Amino acid sequence: MKLFAETRIVVLMVLLALGVRVVTADTITVVPNSFEFGTVPVGYEARLPFRITNVGYDDEIDGLVLPSDEEHFKVLIPEAFKAKTTIYKIVVAIMEFENDFDRSPRSVAELIENTHLVIEQEIMYQWWFSIIGGNPIVQLEAISTSFMPGGAGHIIILDLETGEFAGYGGEDDLYYFLLDLGRFHTLQLAFTPSDESELYEVLSFILYDRHHEPFDTLYIPIHGCGSSCYVGIVEPNCFPSKLYLDLSYPNPFNSSATIRYGLLCPGHVTLRIYNLLGQQVGTLFEGYQHPGFHTTTLKAGELPSGLYLVRLNANNEVFTQKVMLIR
Repeated sequence: MKLFAETRIVVLMVLLALGVRVVTADTITVVPNSFEFGTVPVGYEARLPFRITNVGYDDEIDGLVLPSDEEHFKVLIPEAFKAKTTIYKIVVAIMEFENDFDRSPRSVAELIENTHLVIEQEIMYQWWFSIIGGNPIVQLEAISTSFMPGGAGHIIILDLETGEFAGYGGEDDLYYFLLDLGRFHTLQLAFTPSDESELYEVLSFILYDRHHEPFDTLYIPIHGCGSSCYVGIVEPNCFPSKLYLDLSYPNPFNSSATIRYGLLCPGHVTLRIYNLLGQQVGTLFEGYQHPGFHTTTLKAGELPSGLYLVRLNANNEVFTQKVMLIR
């Protein structure tokens, strides 16, 4: 399938050159039938959901989803994203547990029993989470149950030594699916512009028979445009493409300033204020946060006039910016 996928890229480029946009498949439906991202700021990631449904095969259908431009577009799996987010929460809970009890937890259930961890009921139905190893813990696993839309038996592994994920919903730009008749998968297409170019691409759905031979295809048009300017309020489907700490405004400030930052991954976050002597003079936020855009307010309070440092610590990265308080 990998070799065929590489060949398919060449075919897609020929189709684009000929102006071909949509070819209807008889065995699946995809909603929506086009992806319109509009204008997205460079450095941001916009996401649009779509659904694949098996409508015309008597048993199950095996397929591949492939963007023609893998540099700017990629397929995301919400179920895997939710499981990964929960795994990050488990990592934070393990750290808190070890700090309280001076040992590693034996199971995820023990974390929940000791109120170090809360997992949404829906996620608990769809995934079974487990801890591998102890003193030290070497990895965390999530195995999907029959309640997960993608079916049972999918495994996601986080290697705590390297910090890398493996298994279902990995970093591969290609997405393979297996659908029973009448079943569907809900996925996301992500667009991350690198410059101000306007892009017209396609998302290809390649379907295989029981002999792993392609027998049906569908092409969905994609349109997106990059912008080097910040476009005001970012749409809800936009996410930062990397961790960043935005300049506060106003700067200099008198009574309060707005701090804006973006998280690519979920995890433990601290946002603190320091004076030029390196002394901490305030904490704007400390705790677990989901990926996306966040804002908070820096209030002058009793701070004297002067230059201060705003320091963001998240995902093992540190960003610092300067703000000036003038009374």
